[in-house]
Amino acid sequence: MEKINEEEAFLSRDFAMFHSRPHAFAQSELVQIEALLHIDLTPYWSYPINYEPDTQELEYEIYLAEEANDLTKIPDLKQQIIQVQKEWEVNYDSIHEGWTHISQMRETTLTFLEKIRQNPSFGSQITEVTERPFDWGRYFISLYSADEPEIVHDLRKILLSLDYMEEENIDYVALVGY
Repeated sequence: MEKINEEEAFLSRDFAMFHSRPHAFAQSELVQIEALLHIDLTPYWSYPINYEPDTQELEYEIYLAEEANDLTKIPDLKQQIIQVQKEWEVNYDSIHEGWTHISQMRETTLTFLEKIRQNPSFGSQITEVTERPFDWGRYFISLYSADEPEIVHDLRKILLSLDYMEEENIDYVALVGY
């Protein structure tokens, strides 16, 4: 398969907002769509736990030691950080929590597209998140009967990206916002 270009692969800013808001707002647009379309979109907002080694606590202990001018603890803490990083690298491929198997992401995306096709007016039923409104414009709503909501274009980009990832023998994916 030919490598996909950036325009084919990058999802819109609106999609980034869509998939990241469930962590901030209980009645986010994604949560509302799950209820309206009777679909589980967890793969879109599930984040990997092993995206980077968890050294924050040790780094904070270094900070506290520096603040207390207790520099004797720092070499041991730095060694512990190195050990955590080494263990993380060794176990990286076996820690799948928060990652989604590529087949599940494909199934979720295809099901989502089908639910949108079956319920083209779903977007008009979404209520605005009052805590932090966002101008969705045409993202969930087709202005003309022949148009598709903009989210459909992002979902097709996901499928295209999944095709490429499968060609590269990638098994697990995650949508990580920016």
